[in-house]
This record gives sequence, structure tokens and C-alpha cells, in this order.
Amino acid sequence: MQSKITETERAIRKLEQEWQELQMEHERSQLLLEKANEEMSTAGSGERVSLKETLSQQILEQETAIKRLSEEKTMLLATKNERAQQLEMWTDLRKLFEVKIRCLHERKQRGPGGTLSVSRGGAETFTLQ
Repeated sequence: MQSKITETERAIRKLEQEWQELQMEHERSQLLLEKANEEMSTAGSGERVSLKETLSQQILEQETAIKRLSEEKTMLLATKNERAQQLEMWTDLRKLFEVKIRCLHERKQRGPGGTLSVSRGGAETFTLQ
């Protein structure tokens, strides 16, 4: 029963995603249609950039972005092991400091030949041994 629910939820999410993608594509098509109609109405003026030039420029920008992201991905993959090692070293350093702090607190509790007790009210009592 639970698997059917999960499967149905997954199917719903997939359909919602497809619907959003189709809606975005529809909006983009509407904008292109408006641009084409606008271009047709001002075709004689020669001032406006053609739809082909606009789309070519957008394609060039997207290709540049893809190339940049691909290079960034390659760089990140190349440094993956070093970053993992650095993370491990920072984690080890944090653990070391936690142990040092715990040892310091224990040493304070033992004190110089006695025991330091702190009550809930904040009062400190030192008992010699």
C-alpha cells in the first residue's frame, strides 16, 4: 500500500514538473510570437534586430555559459580528493580541540590538590584533599 502511495506521489511530481516545463515553453513561444509580430509590423524601418539575430545571440550566450560551467565542473572534479582531504583534516582539528577543551575542564574540576564544585546557582566550592 505504501509503495503504491509513493509511486503515485512520484508520478504526480513528474507530471507537475512536465506541466511546469510545458507552461514555460508555452510562455517562451508566446514571447517569440509577439516578437515576430512586432518585427513584421516594423519590417520596413530597419532599426530593429531580427528575430534570427536575437535567437543566434541567445544561442551563443547559452553555449558560452555551457562551456564555462563545463570548465568549472572539470576543475571541481579535479580537486575533489583534495577538498575531501581538507574537510577531513578540519574535522580532525575540530575533534582535537573538543578533546583539549574537555581535558581543560576536567583539570579545572580536579584543581590543585582539591575538587572544584559548581552549584546550579553558580556558587563555586573548592574542597582540599
